[in-house]
Amino acid sequence: MQTASSQAARGYRLLYLGADLPLAQVAQVAACVDIAGVLLSGTTTVLSEQLQAALAALADALTIPLMLGGALSDRHQEKLSSLGVLPLGSAYGNALQRLEQVTPAYGGP
Repeated sequence: MQTASSQAARGYRLLYLGADLPLAQVAQVAACVDIAGVLLSGTTTVLSEQLQAALAALADALTIPLMLGGALSDRHQEKLSSLGVLPLGSAYGNALQRLEQVTPAYGGP
């Protein structure tokens, strides 16, 4: 997946939430800040029923796009899409192109 520094270099302003923030709290954080989308990284390839439920609940709770990159999004594209999650994949160039289609880079000063 694209690194934070390379995304920032492309004009994205990033708010890193860390690896330990429970998915159930992401919508609460998103509601408190001015963001255009939520991008998660899935390094595992196992899409458990519990994770499916958590992702679907998060997608329903957000009013902005929920995107997922990494190996998980490569392996479960159709299922993630059915949950309301935009799979970006793990190939940097392709993932960045899809990201830019959904959430254009920041154009402010």
